[in-house]
Amino acid sequence: MRRPLSLRARIRLLVLGSVGAVLLLSAIPLTVLLHRAAADDARRAAIDTAQGVADYVSTSPSRRELRAYVTRTNAREDSPRITVVCSDGTVIGRALPDDAQDAAAGASDDAGTGPTGDDDGDGRFRPTSQVRVEQVGGGTLVVIDVRGGTAVGSDVVAAFEDDSRITAMVATRLGVAGLAEIGRAHV
Repeated sequence: MRRPLSLRARIRLLVLGSVGAVLLLSAIPLTVLLHRAAADDARRAAIDTAQGVADYVSTSPSRRELRAYVTRTNAREDSPRITVVCSDGTVIGRALPDDAQDAAAGASDDAGTGPTGDDDGDGRFRPTSQVRVEQVGGGTLVVIDVRGGTAVGSDVVAAFEDDSRITAMVATRLGVAGLAEIGRAHV
């Protein structure tokens, strides 16, 4: 026969259940908020990285210099995947997922139809298009066209931020928040 719980044990169970419910109900909005913040941070990083590479491409570096620059950019841990699709079809950089590759290839077909960025007119820099951000399978793709002269087509700079990186950022931030809360509870 089961022994009935004492009043003290019942109160402890009630407190534990209440604390668990409060933690669960606060964790859901916190997770949503952290996911939105991580997605915004990743999108901003992809735009900034793509813009930096596009600015470099606009200076018309040699293929060797461009390949070295893109390799250095892709070697950074915090960098999204960068690919440059040259006007002659040469691809420099890390491979993009199929959906992203198709979107970047489509962007090079549309090059010359969008608005151009600032061009100081001195002929040293090629103009760039506005930044285009697209959701593709498994992540976010940022595309910038770097236009050439009339005889030269456009080079396309593509930055791809994988959704799994955003998930990892959320997990890390939740872990830090959890550890901070545990530390605060023990003080």
